[in-house]
Amino acid sequence: AFVEMNGFMESLDGLNSITSLGGDIIIEDNPLLTGFCGIRPVMVSDGFTGTYTASNNAFNPSFSEIIDLSCD
Repeated sequence: AFVEMNGFMESLDGLNSITSLGGDIIIEDNPLLTGFCGIRPVMVSDGFTGTYTASNNAFNPSFSEIIDLSCD
Protein backbone atom coordinates (compact mmCIF):
# COMPACT_ATOMS: atom_id res chain seq x y z
CA ALA A 1 0.00 0.00 0.00
CA PHE A 2 1.39 3.35 -1.04
CA VAL A 3 0.36 6.68 0.45
CA GLU A 4 2.44 9.32 -1.22
CA MET A 5 2.50 12.85 -2.54
CA ASN A 6 -0.75 14.00 -0.95
CA GLY A 7 -0.28 17.69 -0.26
CA PHE A 8 -3.40 18.03 1.90
CA MET A 9 -3.63 14.71 3.78
CA GLU A 10 -3.29 15.16 7.55
CA SER A 11 -4.24 11.68 8.81
CA LEU A 12 -4.70 8.05 7.81
CA ASP A 13 -7.95 7.70 9.78
CA GLY A 14 -9.84 6.34 6.76
CA LEU A 15 -7.71 3.17 6.83
CA ASN A 16 -8.62 2.06 10.37
CA SER A 17 -10.91 -0.78 9.25
CA ILE A 18 -8.09 -2.68 7.50
CA THR A 19 -7.10 -5.69 9.61
CA SER A 20 -4.84 -7.57 7.22
CA LEU A 21 -2.35 -6.58 4.57
CA GLY A 22 0.07 -8.92 2.85
CA GLY A 23 2.16 -6.23 1.18
CA ASP A 24 4.35 -3.37 2.24
CA ILE A 25 3.24 -0.02 3.65
CA ILE A 26 5.10 2.94 2.19
CA ILE A 27 4.09 6.41 3.32
CA GLU A 28 6.13 9.26 1.92
CA ASP A 29 6.10 12.86 0.71
CA ASN A 30 2.93 13.95 2.54
CA PRO A 31 3.96 17.31 4.03
CA LEU A 32 0.94 17.70 6.38
CA LEU A 33 0.59 14.08 7.51
CA THR A 34 0.87 13.65 11.27
CA GLY A 35 -1.99 11.23 12.09
CA PHE A 36 -0.96 7.59 11.84
CA CYS A 37 -3.65 6.04 14.08
CA GLY A 38 -5.54 4.80 11.02
CA ILE A 39 -2.91 2.17 10.23
CA ARG A 40 -2.38 1.08 13.82
CA PRO A 41 -5.08 -1.67 13.75
CA VAL A 42 -3.41 -3.54 10.89
CA MET A 43 0.02 -3.17 12.47
CA VAL A 44 -0.99 -4.59 15.84
CA SER A 45 -2.81 -7.53 14.22
CA ASP A 46 -1.15 -10.67 12.94
CA GLY A 47 -2.46 -9.71 9.51
CA PHE A 48 0.47 -7.49 8.49
CA THR A 49 3.33 -9.40 6.88
CA GLY A 50 5.16 -6.76 4.89
CA THR A 51 7.58 -3.97 5.66
CA TYR A 52 6.77 -0.43 6.77
CA THR A 53 8.49 2.78 5.66
CA ALA A 54 7.63 6.43 6.38
CA SER A 55 9.68 9.36 5.10
CA ASN A 56 9.32 13.02 4.16
CA ASN A 57 6.03 13.44 6.03
CA ALA A 58 5.32 15.99 8.76
CA PHE A 59 5.72 13.05 11.20
CA ASN A 60 7.60 9.85 10.39
CA PRO A 61 6.96 7.36 13.19
CA SER A 62 8.75 4.05 13.34
CA PHE A 63 6.79 0.79 13.44
CA SER A 64 7.18 0.59 17.24
CA GLU A 65 6.10 4.22 17.66
CA ILE A 66 2.87 3.45 15.81
CA ILE A 67 2.24 0.45 18.05
CA ASP A 68 2.74 2.71 21.09
CA LEU A 69 0.46 5.52 19.82
CA SER A 70 -2.38 6.53 22.08
CA CYS A 71 -5.29 6.42 19.65
CA ASP A 72 -8.89 7.16 20.64
